[in-house]
Amino acid sequence: PVVETYLRHGGMTALDEAAPDMVTRVVAALATVDRHFSPSPRESEDFAQRLGQDIDAGRIVLSPTIMANAGRGPPRPLATCAAPPVNLRSDLRTIQSVVDRYHQAGMGTGFNLDGLEDPVAMLQFLNYVAAVGTGTTGTSTGAASGTSGSTAPPDMELGLPIADAKQPMGNIALLSLSHPRADDFVASKVGASSEGEAWRFNIALRVHDADIHAALRRPGRERSLLFAAARAAHTCSEPGLVFIDRLEESNPTPFLGPYMSTSPYAEVGLLAGETCVFGQVNLARFHREAPRSIPVDFDALAETVYTLVRALDDAVEVGLTLHPTALSSELTRANRKIALGVCGLADLLNLAGVPYDSLQGHVIAQEVLAYVGYVAKLASVELAVRRDPCPAVARGRSRYADPDFLRRFTVIDVRSVTNGDWAALADRVAESGLLRNVATTAIPPTPQSAALVGASNGIDPVRVATNGRANPTGHLTMAAAVQACVDEAVSTTIHLPAGTGPDDVYDTYIAAWELRCKSVAVAVDD
Repeated sequence: PVVETYLRHGGMTALDEAAPDMVTRVVAALATVDRHFSPSPRESEDFAQRLGQDIDAGRIVLSPTIMANAGRGPPRPLATCAAPPVNLRSDLRTIQSVVDRYHQAGMGTGFNLDGLEDPVAMLQFLNYVAAVGTGTTGTSTGAASGTSGSTAPPDMELGLPIADAKQPMGNIALLSLSHPRADDFVASKVGASSEGEAWRFNIALRVHDADIHAALRRPGRERSLLFAAARAAHTCSEPGLVFIDRLEESNPTPFLGPYMSTSPYAEVGLLAGETCVFGQVNLARFHREAPRSIPVDFDALAETVYTLVRALDDAVEVGLTLHPTALSSELTRANRKIALGVCGLADLLNLAGVPYDSLQGHVIAQEVLAYVGYVAKLASVELAVRRDPCPAVARGRSRYADPDFLRRFTVIDVRSVTNGDWAALADRVAESGLLRNVATTAIPPTPQSAALVGASNGIDPVRVATNGRANPTGHLTMAAAVQACVDEAVSTTIHLPAGTGPDDVYDTYIAAWELRCKSVAVAVDD
């Protein structure tokens, strides 16, 4: 009953739809697409059966967007997020119209505010659009209940139709630390909860390596702004930081453009207009007793990763003609970006009796995540053989044309995947252009998805009897260990204990950069 209520409240099931019916609906919708690529009906039926069994067993958890939209109601894309290709200097009606269409499709959104003279004003407007679109108020001309003030500003009372009651998956606005109004942006959410403001946006600073070097070298603007961000995060847990140079290093298609924004929790970089579909593997379901080796059933894990990559590629296919803008459809077809993540890492370690923040815990995490990343790439290669590669890779317009791009994973010292395995795969992709998806792995937070199978959130620690709560240093080093294994970014919030000050938040920012994380968020416990 708890799961049924959770699914219905989150819009993942209809009022008259039970959880098993939802699984049947989703599997049938993906299998319908899959049959177009399968050599025989029986082969596609076998895939559908495996997918259904993996979902039923809690080994696979699809994103709330896929669960809500697949095979239900008016056709919608199954992408979790997008960077809407809207000119934020255009008139407000146009902006609201475009953003509403992405929200109505069930997507979270990401925006880059760098080109604006007043980024905070635009942030407030975008938040208003999101709040109205989720049914905060009955019309878009009335008071936006719970937003800053009791009524929308006059120039925001546009009289446009609101989005339906579907809750967007989340939203984020990024601003470069070098922007002249960065100090206002950093402070934009301080005190919001005490003033009754309803925020539908996360905020993050885009920080370049040069900014960190300047902050470490001498007092100045960069250090002052990072300390201001630390003080704000100490109060309200935001802004986060996105180390944009690190994220851009893993942009597989820079020829199509730089990363303009990210998914709502900064785990996936997005080109303007780009979308991404999400799904997770619950690592706890693959525990096995193995006192002298890694306590994971790697064969079973590989089968599930293959199934999930295939399912997510089917989810991409569903949305090709359904995206709100032509550019999103074009980029989705060119890149076919998917984000296979994990949940239940802390549960796995607990089952193995290994402390989360121990060296052994970090070793297990890297062994497992490196293997997941490698198998996901193999699965994408196999799909390219059967379904054709994505155009961005097939035409040599990606970083995969240089085998060193995939060989970056050879620096991970694990036994589950050898350097020779990665080198051979890198050479094959570079020579043949056979890859179905330009990116396959990212680590988002999974509070909704993980809760459905009783798993711990993403790679986060949990409070358990055997190993207690991980200390912040252990949590951060775990995030860094996992970051080395995935295509995109690791999204997790480092919790500092009550009594720590803004200086500790600043030190955590610097430590995350030094450990080569691509993003970091920090919160201080009450």
